[in-house]
Amino acid sequence: MKALLAVDDSGISAAATHAVVKQFRAEDTEVWVLHALQWQRAMPSCFAFARGDTYGAQFCSTMKQAREQAAALVASVAGVLRASGFRASTAVVERGPLLAILGRAAAW
Repeated sequence: MKALLAVDDSGISAAATHAVVKQFRAEDTEVWVLHALQWQRAMPSCFAFARGDTYGAQFCSTMKQAREQAAALVASVAGVLRASGFRASTAVVERGPLLAILGRAAAW
């Protein structure tokens, strides 16, 4: 069986991970752990007013940090799944959740 597990840093995602571990048979299940990274949500609200020649560098730095946090998140969830015997792959996709989930599902 294949399962696509879209996660964020919420308690709901932790509960979904727990549900996969408890309700699926690990030996028969391959799980893709996916996080949809939206740059609009990664940026602090003060960036809406940013101007000047430092904005680009600040934007790039903030996005780099967001990508690193997202990669750590999916790696952590995959680690929990692997520790329970699941085959797990990870992906961080930079688009809205709807298109990220549907795109990964279609490609899989």
